[in-house]
Amino acid sequence: MDKRERILISWSARDIETYLFPTIYELSNHFKISLLVFDISRPDNLVNKLELMESKKEIEGYFLTPKKMYGLRYHLYLKKNLTAIKNLNFNIWLCSSEMQILEKYVYDILIKPNTKVICMCNNLTHLFTRNPVLAKQMIQGVNVKKNDIIDTSKSNFFLRKKFIEIYQSKNFVQVLWSYLRTKKLIVFRFVSIGFSKKFSIFLNRYLFPLLLIKKIQNVSQLEELTQLGDGKAFKYLFFDDLEVQAHKNLFKNNNVSLTCVNSKSSHKNHINNKILGILSGWYEQKLLDDLVLEMYIKDFIKVCEINNTTDIDIRPHPSMDKHDNYAYQIANTMIEKGFNCNVVSFEDSLIDQSFKYICIAGFASSALRDVRFFNKSISVIGFETISKQYFESPKFAFGNSTGIDWIDLNGELVKSKSTSINKPVNLSDLIYSLSN
Repeated sequence: MDKRERILISWSARDIETYLFPTIYELSNHFKISLLVFDISRPDNLVNKLELMESKKEIEGYFLTPKKMYGLRYHLYLKKNLTAIKNLNFNIWLCSSEMQILEKYVYDILIKPNTKVICMCNNLTHLFTRNPVLAKQMIQGVNVKKNDIIDTSKSNFFLRKKFIEIYQSKNFVQVLWSYLRTKKLIVFRFVSIGFSKKFSIFLNRYLFPLLLIKKIQNVSQLEELTQLGDGKAFKYLFFDDLEVQAHKNLFKNNNVSLTCVNSKSSHKNHINNKILGILSGWYEQKLLDDLVLEMYIKDFIKVCEINNTTDIDIRPHPSMDKHDNYAYQIANTMIEKGFNCNVVSFEDSLIDQSFKYICIAGFASSALRDVRFFNKSISVIGFETISKQYFESPKFAFGNSTGIDWIDLNGELVKSKSTSINKPVNLSDLIYSLSN
């Protein structure tokens, strides 16, 4: 009789291979592992790899969610497939968040009182990217009362800020009327989007769960702030010291730790004197406006000068259209300026791809951190100016930003400083230690 303990893993298709496959391979002889894979930016060969892992009994089975992760069909899918494995006793649940729609269903249908929930965040955190002021207060140990916490990422914060700005003007009524009249299209779009989001929340967090499993999915203040959880999981794992410190204080939970994961055992370096430029943001746009384009071009040229090369490839973001995106606009502009520039596929593994280059550079996205973790032979450079279009504090979004250099707002290279003081706990070692 197979007495191995069971592990449930819920993770994104985009980075499950990079972050978790090596750990799964190591644990497979000691645990029965089931996967819930979110169909987000899924590599073309991922399903084949999952099928192979299942045939080799490295995993017990897997579910791949629909791409559209909201709406009645999605809720019906979750109820049907999670109910099918309801009788399995999962000893450990490893997740990347515990507050999204799927995770709430997992809690309601699969999680038992003895299940240890481990929430591991490998991406840039919502707290640091969208609420940097609060994150810094948490790092400093400021005791912020619950009622005084302000989520600066929410639309009502923007509305309040704008209203105060107008209210403090000399002619309040006149200024308000002028703003509404001149910005009527923006105001209408803002109101329409806000109503659409509220209605979607009503359907997906309240009505559908209530109809299907007779429960609603309340989202707490901490879940909104972090997009991770409410601080009650058995363990929270992060990849940066400052993230650990901030979330430990915010959650008021000492079970928050620095972590690391296993990586592929071997990579062949075929380093060319070439840069890999990565893009993010403006996913739906085929062309960038002149100002944004200039920000990208200026920093890509700077990186080429730093590395004494005229060869650069541009990798679009996986959320972009495969053939019609602004990567080609950037490449053509670089060519016009005398550089050898091509657009490369985003379907290949970024980590594997990175070993062909001497430097990866671009927008402040999790891709920079991914490469820094798994490829020690390459320099990694973030662009502060372009990233400021999305983030208030791009460098701080990475916490300590260890191992990542920056082209700052003045166009100068700022080298990374190593500031990590804590030894990370290996994910595999942690899971082994929880085994009975």
